[in-house]
Amino acid sequence: MPHGHCYFWRADILWLNVLSDLVIALAYFMIPVILIYFVWKRKDLPFPWMFSLFGAFIVLCGMTHMMDVYTTWWPVYRVQGLVKLMTAIVSIVTAGMLIPLIPKALSLRSPGELEELNGRLNTEIVERKKAEESLRLSNEQLSKRAEELKAQRLAALNLAQDAEEAKKRAERTEQASRRLAAIVESSDDAILDYTLDGMITSWNKGAERLYGYPASEAIGKPIALLIPPDRTDEVPKLLGRLQQEEWVQHYETQRQRKDGTRVEISLSVSLIKDPSGRIVGVSAIARDITERQQAEEALRESMKQLAGQKQALDQFAIVAETDPQGRITYANDQFCTIAKYTREELIGKDHREVVNSGYHSKEFWKEMWATIGQGKIWRGDVRNRAKDGTIYWVDTTIVPFVGPDGKPEKYLAIRAVITERKWAEAEIAAKSKELETLLYVTSHDLTEPLRSIENFSRIALDEHGERLDEEGQDLLRRVVKGGARMHLLLNDILTFSRVRRMTPPTEEVPGEAIIREALDGLAARIQETNAKVQVAKDLPPLRTDRTWATQAVYNLVSNALKFTRPGASPDVEIAAYRPAPGDPDGEGFVVRDRGPGVAPEHAERIFNLFERAVGHEVEGTGAGLAIVRAVAERHGGTTWVRPREGGGSEFIVTFGKNRG
Repeated sequence: MPHGHCYFWRADILWLNVLSDLVIALAYFMIPVILIYFVWKRKDLPFPWMFSLFGAFIVLCGMTHMMDVYTTWWPVYRVQGLVKLMTAIVSIVTAGMLIPLIPKALSLRSPGELEELNGRLNTEIVERKKAEESLRLSNEQLSKRAEELKAQRLAALNLAQDAEEAKKRAERTEQASRRLAAIVESSDDAILDYTLDGMITSWNKGAERLYGYPASEAIGKPIALLIPPDRTDEVPKLLGRLQQEEWVQHYETQRQRKDGTRVEISLSVSLIKDPSGRIVGVSAIARDITERQQAEEALRESMKQLAGQKQALDQFAIVAETDPQGRITYANDQFCTIAKYTREELIGKDHREVVNSGYHSKEFWKEMWATIGQGKIWRGDVRNRAKDGTIYWVDTTIVPFVGPDGKPEKYLAIRAVITERKWAEAEIAAKSKELETLLYVTSHDLTEPLRSIENFSRIALDEHGERLDEEGQDLLRRVVKGGARMHLLLNDILTFSRVRRMTPPTEEVPGEAIIREALDGLAARIQETNAKVQVAKDLPPLRTDRTWATQAVYNLVSNALKFTRPGASPDVEIAAYRPAPGDPDGEGFVVRDRGPGVAPEHAERIFNLFERAVGHEVEGTGAGLAIVRAVAERHGGTTWVRPREGGGSEFIVTFGKNRG
C-alpha cells in the first residue's frame, strides 16, 4: 500500500513531506560533489579516503529520502529497506573508521601553531640569505683574484707558446717552400716566373725540356725570348686580363724553342703579389699539347672517315642497333625503305615483331642468340618479310658491343639485301638437281649395255681369240679394258650423283667407327701394299651420314695407298682435325701420307670431277677427290690438301660445326 495513505492523501501533508525529502536529498547529493572538488584541489590533505567514506554515507542518506518520496505513490518497501540497509552498513563502517582516526586528527597542529612555526622559519631564511650574500661577496673577490693570477700565468704561457709557434710556423713555411720547390723542379710542366717588365726570374727542369734553354741561359733574359714574332702582343694582353682579375687558364698558344721550332702549349698564368698585395711579377705554367692536338686531329680525321663510311654503309646496307633484349634503338633509312616501315614504327620493336617471315626454325634463332649472347659475332642469311608482305633475303652480320662485365650492352646488325642472289641460287639448285638427275639416269641406263659390251668382248677373247691374229687379239683386249674403265667411270658418276642427293645427317657417329669401316674395306689393299696405317685415339664423334663419311675417308686412304714414292711402302696416319689460327673451322679428319706430294698449282684442281694431277699410269678415274669434296660440302664442311712436314701430303676433310 503506498505511503500516501498514511497522509490520507491530503495534499498539504503529502507535498510537505515530499518536497522536504526532495530538498534534503538534493542537499545530500551536493555535499559529496563539494567534498570531491575539495579533495581534488587539496591533494595534500591527510586521510583522503575518509572523505570518500563520508561522501558515500551522505549519498546513501540522500537515497533514503528519495525512496521516501517514491514510496508515497509506489509501495516498493523492500527496495527501500535494501537502500536503508546499505546506508546502515556504510554508516557503521564510517563510524568504525573514525574511532582510530581521532588520535591522529588531534595530533595535527592548529592554524595558530602553524603560523608561529612559519614565522620562525621566515626569520631563519632571512638570516641564512644574509650569510649566503656575505659568502658570495667573499667568493667573488677570491674568484676575481684567481682570474687575475690565471690571466698573468696565461699571458706568460702565451708568450712562450707564441714564440714556439712562430718557430714552428717558420719551420713549416721553410719545409713547404722546399716541397714546393721540389714539386716545381720535378714537374713535367714548364714553370717559370718573370717580372712585370718581362725579365725571367725562375726556370724549372720542365722549362728546360720544353723550350731547350738551360736555366743559366734563361734566367735574366726577357720573356720575349720564347714568343714567336707573330705573337708578341700576347704577353701584354694576358697581363691586362690578369690585372682585371680575369682567370687565365689553359690558354692554347704557341711558343718558340731554342732551335727555332714551335711547340703547341696550354698556358696558365697568375699574378705574383708581395705581402702588401702589390703585384710584383707573373707566374706561368706551360704544358706541351702537341701530341694531344695531333691525336685530336687524327680523331677528327677518323670521325670524318667514319662519317663517310657510315654514309656509304647507309647507302648500301640495312643498319640497325638494338638493346640487349633485341628492341630496336636505331634504324637507318635503308632499313625503312626495304622493310617499308617508318622509323617511328620500328623504334622500340623487336625484329621478330616487324620483319619475321616465320621461315626459320626456333633452333635457328636460338643458335643466333646463344652466339651473340656470348659476345661473339654471328653471320647468316635471313629471310624477312616487309610491311606489305614482300619477302626479301638479307646477308646478316650481328656484332655485340660488350660492357666491362663481359655482357653485351647493345647489338649492331648490318644486313645486305641478297634477294636476287637467293633466287638465282634457288634456280641454279633446281637446274643442278635436274642435271644430277639426268646424270644419274644416263649413267644408270648406260651401265647395262656397257656391261654387255664388256662381257661379250671378254667371251670373244677367251673362246675365239685363237682365230684372230695378234693385232686382232690386242684390239679386243683394248675393248675389254676400255669397257672396264668406262664401267668404273659410270660407277663414280652414279656415286657422285647420289652424294649430291644426300639428305642432311641426323645421327651422331663415333669417329673410330667411321675410320674402322673405311679401313676394313681396304684391308686387302693394305696387306697387298704392306702399308703402315696409324690411327689416333682422340677422334671426335660427328653428326654425319655414316655411309658417306666412311666413303670420303675410304677415298682419301685409297689415294694414300696408291701414291707412294718409288720403292717405298705406303705410310699413312689418320688423326682428328684441330684447326690452327687462320684455318677453316669445323670438325673432321686429317689423312697424311709420304707420297710424292701435290704441286701447289694442282692443289685445288684435283678436287674437280675427272681432274687428275698424274697420267693414266696410276689407276683411277679422277672422281675420288671430287666425291670427297661433295660429301664434305653436303655436311657443311670442305676439303683441301697441304704439304706434310718431312714430305708427302695432308688431306683434310671437315663436316662443319655439327657435333651433337
